[in-house]
Amino acid sequence: MCHIYRFLVLALLFSFPSLMIYGQNCSATAITNLDINNVDATMLQGGAFWWDFNDGAYIVPKDNPDRVSAIFAGGLWFGGFDPGGNLKVKAIAYDASDAGSPGPMTNGVTDPDLCANFDKHWTVLQASIEAHVADFNDNGQIDNPLNEIMSWPGRGNSSSIAYNGFELPDVDLAPFFDSNSNGLYEPLSGEYPLIKGDQAIWWIYNTGEDFNPFDSPDIQASVLAYSFSSADETLDLTTFYDVNFKNAGVESLDSAFVGLWVDADLGCYADDYIGCSPGHNLSYVYNADAIDGDPQCIGIPSYGEEIPVLGIKILKGATDANGDDLGMSSFIYMSNAAVNNPPAATTDPETPIEFYNYLNGHWRDGIPMTFGGDGYSGGLSTDETNYVFTDNPSDPNGWSMCSVAFPFYDRRTLMNSGPFNLQPGQSNQISFAVITVENQVHPCPDITPLLDACEIVKNTFDGLTPAAEQFLPQSEMQVFPNPFIHEVKISIKGEIKIQDLSLFSIDGKLLKEFNGINSTEFMLERGAMPKGIYLLKAQLDNGQLAVGKLVAE
Repeated sequence: MCHIYRFLVLALLFSFPSLMIYGQNCSATAITNLDINNVDATMLQGGAFWWDFNDGAYIVPKDNPDRVSAIFAGGLWFGGFDPGGNLKVKAIAYDASDAGSPGPMTNGVTDPDLCANFDKHWTVLQASIEAHVADFNDNGQIDNPLNEIMSWPGRGNSSSIAYNGFELPDVDLAPFFDSNSNGLYEPLSGEYPLIKGDQAIWWIYNTGEDFNPFDSPDIQASVLAYSFSSADETLDLTTFYDVNFKNAGVESLDSAFVGLWVDADLGCYADDYIGCSPGHNLSYVYNADAIDGDPQCIGIPSYGEEIPVLGIKILKGATDANGDDLGMSSFIYMSNAAVNNPPAATTDPETPIEFYNYLNGHWRDGIPMTFGGDGYSGGLSTDETNYVFTDNPSDPNGWSMCSVAFPFYDRRTLMNSGPFNLQPGQSNQISFAVITVENQVHPCPDITPLLDACEIVKNTFDGLTPAAEQFLPQSEMQVFPNPFIHEVKISIKGEIKIQDLSLFSIDGKLLKEFNGINSTEFMLERGAMPKGIYLLKAQLDNGQLAVGKLVAE
């Protein structure tokens, strides 16, 4: 999808009810960017991702001079049944202002004032958390409060009025390290946001009251989007997302699904193919030919001859009543009815049951997907499947869009996880990552490099240290003398060894690194360091971090 086809989108809004606005009293308008590594990913409030209200805005690599986007838009879908058997669906696509309402929800009710206050994102850097912890550890108080730490919307944060301009509601919001276990976020006592990655963005929204012509489930969702500033090429081109969602209504939601809807335009919108690898909980998009762009997309930023393959991997699916990870339960596509006359049953849904059919891995008319061809047999085949185009495009005998020589349609995809039940107040979660491998040989690329990258991403996700255990307690790092003139000894209590040590300026800029220390202490020579305050971060052999403050006289 590109701006040339914008009129098609607007036309379809009138036949795609979930994309229209019906008396919504608070719109989700906030926009920000996750951009610490080589991806510039636009984040929207309300359950939509990766576009800027006009064009695709998942720029990867972000240093490409033409600012080519690999995704046009994305959004979260929810669907399930209430105890009376009534179907409730919320599907978010091209109009972010029709997305959920910002802020929390209580007993199925939203508050207009909360909605306006929470129409924002909270961004925090790992370096700022380390600076905050070091600031507290040196003398038991915060001498240099940082806005992103002080404004963090942890429950009970008394600094919210000063830093956010409003008082937080007395509900659980953004996660934080609770040093005294009193349930309140107290940054002046050294507490800090619990995040993942080197940059994280948190926001909360709900599906709102019934703004659509059919009922929406009462879902409250909080999102943590994050990425790593890493020398590893895979992590440098990956973004991560944790979505925690709960039933914020008063009735149960049964046979429910969560879906990730994606319109992945890999540069030029007119030459994309899609596929999936069920065993890896992975979907992907690649180019149909060897050159991305002209003549199909004149004037639209495209990848030319250096075309990536982009994958979306479910790292953790929703869980069922037994606590089992449901992973990617189905992968299906849908086509824009206004482009090249695709089969009607494979086009965008319009009614609640059609949305739910897609969430359940069935076509718009309720017929299951079948193996081979375009995946739609019209009920003429019994070879049912939950996934379309499951083989490597490089395999001429496999089932892929490449081997089928699929015609051009304007496609969107849906990755689903379910079914599960949600009782009132009960939560569930889905985590996923968007992974890019650059400059792959087209057409019919071998996706093995993408699968290899997926393993790196999954191992990184699984190995993330619980943030509450990340830092050693106060005073475990000893710095003497401090202030210092010529040299200073940095040590850790007990037998814990320092593996690596980093020195930062007070504003978080990395100045020096010392690797392979493998000792309980380290002598740091001042050299040409000017007078001032510095921050230390030690990576320890037990997997934890120790941070401290250093003063050069």
